[in-house]
Amino acid sequence: MFKSRIKKLEERVEALEKHRPTQIVQVKCSGMSIGECIKARRIASGYSQDGLAKMVGIGQPMMAQIERGSKIPNMLLGRDIARVLGCGMEELLEGEQHV
Repeated sequence: MFKSRIKKLEERVEALEKHRPTQIVQVKCSGMSIGECIKARRIASGYSQDGLAKMVGIGQPMMAQIERGSKIPNMLLGRDIARVLGCGMEELLEGEQHV
């Protein structure tokens, strides 16, 4: 029983490895990533990573990952971050600074 499960998992891993993307696509607007825009606005607003994270209901490690670009916030989290930073979501996407 376990051997058949292991074999199926090995087949799935092999199939996934064959279909790896050839390049990583990074979304950038106005030369800045969403994470870089959030970080710039956070600093300009005088918030710490931990402080902003608490205000939007996530942990500081998650905020650090968003700012580094290893995580992208979903629409609801993006909305909450934009509200706290006093801007619209489109401003985070466009990298505009009106602080």
